[in-house]
Amino acid sequence: MESTGRTSHRAPSTCMMPSPCRIPVVHRRLEAAHRAWHTAREGYNDPNDFTFGLNSCIQELRNVTFALQSALRNKVEGFDEWYAPWSQTLRSDDVCKWASNARTEITKVGDLNSRSTLRVWHLFTYDDVAAFRQYKVNGADYSNYAIEPLLSAAEVVENDKLASGNSPRVQALGMERRWTVPEIPEWELLDALSHCYGVLAKLVIDCEASLIAPLSGRNYSAFAEQITDKTTTPNCMRAKETDRLELVSPKTGLASAHRITRIERDDSTLPELVERYGPLRVLPKDVSSPLDLVLPQFNNAKRVLAADGYHLRIQMLYRGTTIVHNEAVELGDRTDKYMHSLRLAELATRLGADGFFEIAEAWYASAHSATADPYGEISDREGRREILFVTAFTRREGVLSRWCFFNRTAFGITFEEDRSDTLAWNHLKPLAQSWGVGFEATI
Repeated sequence: MESTGRTSHRAPSTCMMPSPCRIPVVHRRLEAAHRAWHTAREGYNDPNDFTFGLNSCIQELRNVTFALQSALRNKVEGFDEWYAPWSQTLRSDDVCKWASNARTEITKVGDLNSRSTLRVWHLFTYDDVAAFRQYKVNGADYSNYAIEPLLSAAEVVENDKLASGNSPRVQALGMERRWTVPEIPEWELLDALSHCYGVLAKLVIDCEASLIAPLSGRNYSAFAEQITDKTTTPNCMRAKETDRLELVSPKTGLASAHRITRIERDDSTLPELVERYGPLRVLPKDVSSPLDLVLPQFNNAKRVLAADGYHLRIQMLYRGTTIVHNEAVELGDRTDKYMHSLRLAELATRLGADGFFEIAEAWYASAHSATADPYGEISDREGRREILFVTAFTRREGVLSRWCFFNRTAFGITFEEDRSDTLAWNHLKPLAQSWGVGFEATI
């Protein structure tokens, strides 16, 4: 489950030795640094929260070498000779040297002010969201400007209202922060902390290979090979472009709070599902193309909606013929929808996904209506209708959608005629932009 709350993170173990480990306190310090990094990441868009996580991570990183020296110096033969070149490596690395010096002088919020940046965008449509992800201006109404980086999101919104009048057409304010310090101005600080973690993790692995393995009768060359191959910085500590982006409501100043639930396949529940919904077409684990699923899954979706009166928004990402991500999404206002569309595009890029599949119910209103406000919520438009849709979108094959209007009556859900087309939904524009493809949008 992903939500607006804190998430517990556990780093992959850097311990390569069989139990019992000779330096457990060192591994605990690395794990603590990993958790503190995630605290900084989760608080990235709040200056005080970020500074707290930053200082905690720096302290734990510095504690790694303290703990290592305390555990092994004067206790393991050859430690000083082994540690000397590593000590030189740490001193000659500008980022590690900064972290070491910062350990003795805690970073304060004001210290981040001189070189850090904060830019603000007005987002009106999904075209702007896609452009926001690409960091470039798109159209006359699409504006961005620099502002004091230490402002909170609520303060940015208030300043924006005073400075620009904050047109009611603005659906979200996009903010991109970049925290830096004067000592290493070319380094974004999350990346700097990840770099330090990677260097120290490799140091610890080398320690186990060079000093501890021989004590256990282990073969050094086997460990040396693992050191070369091992990824010392966990993937979760590689900052993503959306970590530095935040979308907030121009009305409330609150950040997007969409909720995401990972879905795991469980075939053991199929008999219960059949009993409730009738015969269902089981989603195959591998398909020749997500487009092949549109018709059978649309029929399934109608059964679910008719029985339950609602249908969750289900989204899947494919790499080739295999599902690589599967989730249920709860979205609120336009700010939530914009932020999720950004996240989806970033996730597809990170996973190497080239296909997308979605089932959902939604409001539908013609964008070409004379009374339609292209900047307003569809749920507020006159003549809006509810639809059920299934859409598949692949990088190579384009889009296929199956959908229908439905009505809520005293006797339950009634469906109108099924429709198929190759038009996509506006919320997929950032995904299309990430794939470098275009399409004609329906709404």
